[in-house]
Amino acid sequence: MESLVFYIFSSIITVSSVMVITCKNPIHAVLSLIFTFCNVSAMLLIGELDFLALIFIVVYVRAIAVLFLFVIIILNVKVSEAKRNMIYHLPIRAALSLVFIFETVLVRISRPILKIPVEAKINCPTYMT
Repeated sequence: MESLVFYIFSSIITVSSVMVITCKNPIHAVLSLIFTFCNVSAMLLIGELDFLALIFIVVYVRAIAVLFLFVIIILNVKVSEAKRNMIYHLPIRAALSLVFIFETVLVRISRPILKIPVEAKINCPTYMT
């Protein structure tokens, strides 16, 4: 099961990485890069590297979000142009959303969110209970 999930995530990472390079619109390239970073972080979660996955999200995705704003400011992208093409990109966004939801379900199925071993429970004094 884990190898299947690994292959699914790695193929999606490969496709989204190629999209980063081939997109003509810099905003779409940045969104593909954010999608790539989220998928890499999901693969790290599958590998039980929780801290590294969270650091990856916090550092890289936040930095890319700032870069995204910087590109919008520098290139002076008009919101009206984006609204005109909104319906044209709707099927692509819906498909990517479904892929992201599917990946989230796969991560959740492959590994539960929180496992607390019995030995790790804290023994509190009786007056605190």
